[in-house]
Parts: sequence; structure tokens; C-alpha cells
Amino acid sequence: MGLLTTTEAQQEYLCTCCLSACSRCTGAYKVQKLDSSNVQEIISGKMSEFQGSASTLFNAKGMNGDYFTEIWSEAAKYFNMVCLPDCTVTYNSLNTTYRTWTYTMAADDPFQPYWSLLNTSGPAVIKDTITNSFTFKAFPTSICPYAASKCVPMPGVEFSEIMQPGGCLEVSELVDGVMAEALESMSADAFQTEFEGLTSFGTLFGEALKTADTFACVAVTCVVIALLYMVLLRFLVGTCVWLALFAVLVLFLFGGGLLIARSSQCQGAELFDTGFQMAVATTTYLASSATNAVNQAVDPNSYEVLSEELLGDGGNGNYTGRNPYLTGASADTKAATIWCFTSDSEVTWQECQPIGVLRPACRNGFAVPDETVRQILEYAAYTSWVIGALYLFLILCFCSRIREAIAINKVAAIFVAGNPTLLLVPLIQAVLAVLWVGSWVFFASFLLSQVPEDYTPSGTFATYAEAYGTATTPGQCTDKWPTGFTYKDDDNCEIVNGTAQCWRCAQPRYAFDYRFAASFFMLLWNNAFNIACGQFIVAGAAAAWFFTPNSEKGRRGSTRQAVWWAVRYHLGSLAFGSFIIAVVAFIRYCLLYLQKQAEAQKNRVMVMILRITRCCLWCLENFLKFINKNAYIQIAINGHNFCTAAKKAFFLILNNALRFGAVALLGSVINFVGYVFIIAATVGLGYLYLLGMHPEALPIFPIISYVVCGYVVSRLTLNVFGLAVSTFQQCFLLCEEEKDKIEGHHDFVPTQMLRILQLKPIENQNTADLDKEFFQWRWLWGLVKMG
Repeated sequence: MGLLTTTEAQQEYLCTCCLSACSRCTGAYKVQKLDSSNVQEIISGKMSEFQGSASTLFNAKGMNGDYFTEIWSEAAKYFNMVCLPDCTVTYNSLNTTYRTWTYTMAADDPFQPYWSLLNTSGPAVIKDTITNSFTFKAFPTSICPYAASKCVPMPGVEFSEIMQPGGCLEVSELVDGVMAEALESMSADAFQTEFEGLTSFGTLFGEALKTADTFACVAVTCVVIALLYMVLLRFLVGTCVWLALFAVLVLFLFGGGLLIARSSQCQGAELFDTGFQMAVATTTYLASSATNAVNQAVDPNSYEVLSEELLGDGGNGNYTGRNPYLTGASADTKAATIWCFTSDSEVTWQECQPIGVLRPACRNGFAVPDETVRQILEYAAYTSWVIGALYLFLILCFCSRIREAIAINKVAAIFVAGNPTLLLVPLIQAVLAVLWVGSWVFFASFLLSQVPEDYTPSGTFATYAEAYGTATTPGQCTDKWPTGFTYKDDDNCEIVNGTAQCWRCAQPRYAFDYRFAASFFMLLWNNAFNIACGQFIVAGAAAAWFFTPNSEKGRRGSTRQAVWWAVRYHLGSLAFGSFIIAVVAFIRYCLLYLQKQAEAQKNRVMVMILRITRCCLWCLENFLKFINKNAYIQIAINGHNFCTAAKKAFFLILNNALRFGAVALLGSVINFVGYVFIIAATVGLGYLYLLGMHPEALPIFPIISYVVCGYVVSRLTLNVFGLAVSTFQQCFLLCEEEKDKIEGHHDFVPTQMLRILQLKPIENQNTADLDKEFFQWRWLWGLVKMG
């Protein structure tokens, strides 16, 4: 304090140290006032521990014992991460190759003026202490290629490998035992937990490698299961569809019943008991009403007729289960309940519900006490029943369309099961896509890594907010995307107009330019072209198979023929269609790039506009993909160019929207059931294989691999099946449109579609040919005959 000559300077110093009330302070530093008599003893003692042995530094009774635990717990704040060549580098391995670094306070540090004042004008003891006690050894540049200030090792800290290749902080054995355990656990526990996870993962993966032979068997079995699903689909698709439609109707009705029962449930009564009671009351009331409507009176011999003595002459006419009492009787003589005979031999009488009263009387209150909630439940029940009625009406109206969709799916199942080699098409597509994308990423990485030298400012900034920005203002280093990062360079601060500027910008790891844009567009185009070729080959194979006479189906290579059509005649159409998809996708990604730029500029309005625009383009892209798929089918069937095929496909879908909707809805059900069936069967059989071949193996990772295998195979199979369904639907519509022309020459029409097209089988045509072709594999046909 003696070096500060004015009161204002002294108050500023106290404020900087937070030793006095100050608006800049929210607390107080853990500092103590020193004078020149004890500064050398205190400062030199503390600093010598950092430069001395680890046993002294880590001693709880040492000069730094009261602070070091806090420093160690905030290692991420006080330590700098550096990359070392190996874990054998220690403080003692430096020998004579070390560098030295003398501590210099950063120019923008609020204590820097006082530090400089002590260093230049302070007492000789303090100046000597600063010179001698604040110089540290640092790793040489051959080991730590950074500034010397970033390469000063912590005494007592060593590096070792833990379980897997990797490093972790470890405290030297020289450190006091209790302190070492406590401090080491703070750094090692996180690493230990992570590496234990890696070890468990490695063990599971090793178990999977040991059972590779089982996985191969499961993979083959999975393909057989997928084809078996096609077989079952051929015979059971109709039954499954009608059962599913009926189940949905029951769901609406049953759901409404539960809601109405809940709204009428009495306190203490079970929900299903209440529902059953209401159902019985409803049935009884309907039966009684029907009987009365037919007979216009109650049968005199019925047990429901009471004696004339109680009711008077003619009082039993048209009795409907009312509580009987004499006309003019007082309220006290009216019965509160109705007693009925029971079928229980031990209970002759019991209280029963009057006919026509569907809800029980709740003397103890309702299970749902709030009347508003009960009304909501009641209206929800009525809504459910109305929706169920509308659903039933729609089913009755679209029965013919549903039967048509079932027939199309049956034919598609026959086709896929009869052409298993077609499943190789999406598999080859996937392999080509992986190879292409992998090579593209390799070469594109060179384009991305070429960040221009002037991409970020090279100057310095006074504050972090100026460099990085705030929530509403972009920073000088983060005002564009890709965004670099901001760092404080204490060793190279610049003084500009009397202000210390220590914050700098670091370039991002990648940047975009026109070269990457062109490369990225080629990626999108090639991926779309790959998908287009696969869709056309499947559609072409399905179309070739459809128009082949039934007696020859399965004997011609429809897949090879489709590949030849694609290569020889329609590559231009496929390239043009995929080009349109690539353009729309590229524009959408360009908008994403602009959105990221707007986010960097903190422009929330523009970000929202771009998000909405991207959403619209995403919808357009998916619509064009749907049109393209059907255009490729039209190309496969009729051989049109892309524009003509797209136009015909669009108007075909528009004019038959309900038919396409029915097929799409049915396809969703079939796909869901297919995924569940194939994956479940694969996992179940795979587990049995595992028990038989490797009973000692851990089943976790193998079972996961079986699930993945089942999903991949089911996706490949059902994608081919779905495209075949779309192709056969358009073939069916073409046959329907040209019915007059093909009649008499319709020996190619699958037998499942003849009745829907109102065509008769051609004489001397074996209508079972198509079904026999379904079992063209000898092993499967043999199993059928054995059965």
C-alpha cells in the first residue's frame, strides 16, 4: 500500500482485491496482507513447493496445504491439455533440455499494474522474490510444441496407461498416502468409469466375434424367414387384413364402452364390473324392447307379470320392469328397490337393475367425483362410437377397393418369393453407396480443410464479449459459420490506445467454398441416381414378370432383363429424374447454410423464415421422390421418357387417389407386421442357435447383432415388396383401362386379379400355374408335398 501515493489509488487497489465494498465485487478473495518483513518467507515458501519435490507440495501441512485441494478439484480450469508422445514423460526426464518461463501477469489482468509496480519499484526483497521464485522449468519444444507457459508440468503428476491405450493423471508415490488417494481419485475415477465401460464393451464384442459362425447361420436363416413371410403373406394377407380392420372397429367400440363405464363407475366398484353390468343391462333392455315391439304386450305366463291383487285389474298390461306400486300410494309405501330371482342356489333374492336403466345408482358417490370430468368421459365415449360407425361405413363402402388391394399384395408376395435374387439389388445399392460416399468424404475432406488465411480476424480484442459475442450481438470471431473459437493469448497481449487486448480468434477446422458446393451437389446427384437405378430395376423386373404368360412366369430372367433396359434404354431418364431431386435437395441445404449464417449473426427472424422455407422444400422434395418413383414404374411399363412418364404417373395417382390410399394403408399394416415377424423370428431362432453352438457365450451382443440383421433383411425385403406392390397396382390399372383390348389375350393376368377385372380364365389355361411358380424352389416344394 505504501507504493500507492494517493487515496484514490489505494481505494482502487482495495476494490481490485475485493478487500473493501466495491460494485465490481461479489465476494472477497482469500488473500492476506503481507509486509516486507514476512513477504519473502511466505511467498518464497509457497513458490518453492511448486518448484521442489512432490512430497513437499502434496503435504497437507505444507505452505499450500490449505489451497491445493481447491486447485486440484478445478484441474480443468488451471491445467492445459497438451499432447505428449508417450506416458513416460515425467518432471525428472527433462534433464538439461528444459526451457524456462518466468511468470508474467497478463496485460488485461486487473492486478497487472500492481504486479509491475512491485517488480520495478517494490522493496528489494519482493523484487528478488519475483525474479527467483516465479521462474519455472518447461518441457522442450520437441516434447511440448507450444508456448513455454503452456508446457510447465505440475510437480508430482505422472502419466500412465489404464486398461486401454490412453493416459490418465496419476499422483507420484512420494506424495503423502491419504492426500494422494484423495487427489488421485478426483482425476482417475472419471477415466476409470469410462474405461470400465470400454472394457465391458470390448468383452461383449469379443463374445460376438467368437460366435461369428452362429451369426452366419442366423443371417442365412433370416433371409429364409423373410421369404417365408412372403409365402405366408400370399395365403394369409386377406385374413390378416380383415381381422385388422375388424380389430380397429372393436377398438373404437370397446374404447367407448370403457369411457362410458368410467363415467358411471361407482365409488368402490371395479371398472370392468361396472362395464359388464351396463352391458348386461343394455342387452336386457334391447331384448325386452324388441320383444315388446313385436308382441305389443308381455306374455301373461312370463315371470315378469305380477298378480292382479297387487296392481289391480289390468295393471299388469305392457309391463316393462317398472317398480310396481298402487296408484295414489304415498311415497313411504313405494319400494326403493326391485328384487329378482337369482340362479344361485344359496341366494334366492338380490337387488337388480330396472329394465331401461343402464347406469347403476351410486349411493356412495362416483369413482370420478368431478361431474365435468364425467361429462367429458361420456362425450368422448359417444365420439368414439360415432367414429367407429363412420369407420364401419367406410369399410362397407370400400370393400371392393380393399379386396383389390389384397389381391395386389398377394401377387406382389408371389413375385418377391419367386424372385429371391431381386433382394440383391438393394444390397448392391447399399455397397455402392457406402463405397461412393466413403471415397467422396475422403476427397471432400481436403476441400473442407482448406480454410482461407483471412477467414477470421488476425488482430486482438479487449474483451471476451467483443471476440465471442453475446446472446444478441455477434462477436468478431463468431459472426460467420462455420464458426471458429476464441482464446486468450496471455503471452502476446497488445496495447492499443492504452487498453490491453489479449483475446484472439482461432480458425475453424473446416470451411465451405464453391469447390465444396460443386462436390456436394455431385454427391446428392449420384446418390439420387443410385436410388433411381434400384427403383427402376425392381419395377422393370416386376413389370416384365407381370406381362409374362402365367405358364412361363419364373422361367425368364426378369431381373436381368430389367438391368438391360436400364443400361440400354433409360439411363438418361433416370439421370434427369435424379437431377431434379438433387437440385431441390441442394437448394434445401443451401438454405440450411444461410440459416447457420443467420444464427451466427443472431438474426432470429431470418432463422425462423429460413426454417419454414426449408420445411416447405422438404415437403416438395418428398413429393417429387414419390412422383419420381411412380414415373420410373411408368417408364418400366410403357417405355416413356421421364417427362411423359411423370405426367402420366401424376394424373394416374390423382384419378385413383382412393385406390392408392387403400394400398398405402394396407402396405403400412403389412410392413409393420413384417418387421415384427422377421425380427422376432430371427432373434428367437438365433438364440436357440447360440445355446446349441456356444452355450457358454454371453448372449447380449450376439442378440443385438441378430436384431440388426433381422431389421436390415426385413427392410430390404419389404422395400422390394413395396415397390413391387406399386408396380403391380399400375399394371392392374393399365389392364383395367385396356380391358377390351386384352380380353381373350389375358393369359398373363395373375389368377388373383381375374375376378376383380371380371375376366374369365382362358380355356386350357392352368390357373394353378402361378401358385405352383410360387413354390419354384425344389426344397420348398418338397416340404409342401411332404406336408
